[in-house]
Amino acid sequence: MESMRPAQRLEEALFEDDTEKVTQLKDGRDEGGSLLNRLLCGQLLDMLSSTERLLIIMRYFQGKNQTQAGERLGLTQVQVSRLEKRVLKRLREACR
Repeated sequence: MESMRPAQRLEEALFEDDTEKVTQLKDGRDEGGSLLNRLLCGQLLDMLSSTERLLIIMRYFQGKNQTQAGERLGLTQVQVSRLEKRVLKRLREACR
């Protein structure tokens, strides 16, 4: 059941159509390394509302599943799933 699984890595969620970029991020072969990744993450998170930011932090940095995130945010698992999908789409578009 998807709601009970922890989220994949944020890089995988943002660059799901660009497997070369995901591989570079995982292997640390990108030129800017983790500093660039942290800067990009910070800028992307700044684009989000406080609820959206908290959702992404819980899912991708704290390893919470959708049900756990929903309990903290006062949302159902279905609402969390839909919100997460919309937020990731916006973040992907911002990365292009």
